[in-house]
Amino acid sequence: MLESRAVTICVSLGLVIGLGAAVVAWRETPLPKEPPKPALVTKPTQPAAPAAARLPSAPESTTGPDVPTSLIQPERAKLVSGGRRGTDKLVQDLGKRGSLEYGIVPELQKTALEVLAAGEVPFGAVVAIEPSTGRILAWAQHSEEQPSLRRIPLMANPPAASVYKLVTAAALIEQAGVTPETQVCYHGGHRGLAARNLEDDPRKDKQCETFAQALGNSTNQIFGKLAIANIDQGALEKFSNQFWFNRTIPFDLPAEVSSAQIPELPDLDGTGAEGSAEAANKKKAQNLDGLSRLDRDARLKAVLPFARTAAGFENTHLSPLHGAMIAAAIANEGVMMAPLLVDRHVMPTKEVAYEARPRPLGRVMKVETAQVLADMMLTTTTEGTAGAYFRNRDAVMDGIDISGKTGSLSSPDGNGGRFSVTWWVGFSPRENPEIAVAALVINRDAWKVKATLVAREVMEAHYRSKLAPAKGRGTTPR
Repeated sequence: MLESRAVTICVSLGLVIGLGAAVVAWRETPLPKEPPKPALVTKPTQPAAPAAARLPSAPESTTGPDVPTSLIQPERAKLVSGGRRGTDKLVQDLGKRGSLEYGIVPELQKTALEVLAAGEVPFGAVVAIEPSTGRILAWAQHSEEQPSLRRIPLMANPPAASVYKLVTAAALIEQAGVTPETQVCYHGGHRGLAARNLEDDPRKDKQCETFAQALGNSTNQIFGKLAIANIDQGALEKFSNQFWFNRTIPFDLPAEVSSAQIPELPDLDGTGAEGSAEAANKKKAQNLDGLSRLDRDARLKAVLPFARTAAGFENTHLSPLHGAMIAAAIANEGVMMAPLLVDRHVMPTKEVAYEARPRPLGRVMKVETAQVLADMMLTTTTEGTAGAYFRNRDAVMDGIDISGKTGSLSSPDGNGGRFSVTWWVGFSPRENPEIAVAALVINRDAWKVKATLVAREVMEAHYRSKLAPAKGRGTTPR
């Protein structure tokens, strides 16, 4: 059904998730600026992770520095000059326990902290990773509302939003054979979702995009329809686990578990799953002919929760650390590396008690899948949701291809105010990637900075740290 030829199918998805599971409107565009509301401090909570089968791809523990995790505090590290370009380090003095040397790049860390602080973000975090090794290049956080909060990169209560489309895309490519050129026609706006938008309607389906464009534009209708037509609950659970959802990340600090609770895709025919999952799901999605309007609507509503989840609307939560790992795994041709925060633990005697070693966690997708997905992610920064930001980048990144994915939503905070949650995950350059970045910014109704701008600034700092100074700076989209 879904080959390279044009396919006229439609879907319109509108996500509604809050930090605490509130239901509101999805946004991929800047919110209108309004006077800020009084700050209302909330204490984020971790969602319960579903019971899911663990993959035996790698042990979920790690041998890190032999110090209590409470002592690992990169924000307390001091800059130690190495005497030449690129050799400066951030070192934390532990007194009688020696010192911890971090792999963090000072220039990147400084930029991330500055842009988050300048944006006066209520909650924000940046994690940058070297894809081939897992070395953490930046570990920054800022909170205007809870200045003492020091765990934002590790907190997995923010909704994954459209970042989860990367998992769905991998499943569609690898398991169902959907190609970047697959064309889908649809009707309805990008933000709303009604069950009837999941139904093909040639009279209304006047907008068409390829699968690659749908990823770059975060077109919810297309992702929902492709999902119910080609994959099922088992496929999304499988790829969620391969991408390390519902699993404990082996790390120097205790990280919350990112959760993905996948709804069942019901058997609308009542015949059971006969033949391939793809054939069964096609029958489910298409078996609407000859039914009454009431019955048609009932069938569409039955598959709606699965479609919404596949497009990132609900049931998935993500930490900034995990977001960076996902981007890094795609950049690393499908192999996810264990993240490494502490580079070395050096005793007062100068003896090296611990030195980080790159360690693969396992393959999350085939090499070919990762390559296709990385190419599709280029559309995000050229013509898609992040295009305005990356067309106005620093000249130091001229000619550099950047693969990425955005996510955003607006939701009530449960205390009379609102949150605007924005994500960016991505990497550069497309060939031989050097840096993968995840940025999370949680604003109120009024905002100064979004995650995409934060990530762009960090990437610019990366290239400034290794290349000649830029001739000029770009402007910030408003």
